[in-house]
Amino acid sequence: APDPQSLVNSLQIFKVVGPCLAPELLPSLDPLLPGLCVCLQHASAVVRLMAARCCAVLSDAWLQQLMPALLRLLVPMLSSPQPTTRLGGVEACAAMVSQLGPKLVPYAVLMVVPLLRRMSDTSADVRQRASACFGSLVALLPLAQGVPSPPGLDSEQLAAAAKDSEFLQIG
Repeated sequence: APDPQSLVNSLQIFKVVGPCLAPELLPSLDPLLPGLCVCLQHASAVVRLMAARCCAVLSDAWLQQLMPALLRLLVPMLSSPQPTTRLGGVEACAAMVSQLGPKLVPYAVLMVVPLLRRMSDTSADVRQRASACFGSLVALLPLAQGVPSPPGLDSEQLAAAAKDSEFLQIG
């Protein structure tokens, strides 16, 4: 396994180069997303932080193209039995909320309920980060009223969005 500093260096390059790719090269990012999510589960907080920042910067640069695929990987991490995996998922969500702000509105409903569940996590770190992220994300929910589902979501994501919207009464 690569040492944490090598991972951080590689993730920094990915973070800088990814948003600058020519649009026709964008499909080459898709196979890299699972590896990015593996870095979000790393024991080193520095590796997780850099991977979370990569998620945020890439989703900011390629929102409609990458966000559905990224959320397909991130949302299940929030219910993992492993605390480090849940923490990495929450850290990625927090980085995206911070980086994207209002641009995240169409996707917010897919993240709110899973983060709400993490606010009662058995891990204090997960609880604390999920609570802070939830607070920032819930502020965007009033903007989500009447916003159509973004393109690229699969049927599972659309069903989850409809169910969570109904629960949150924003649909």
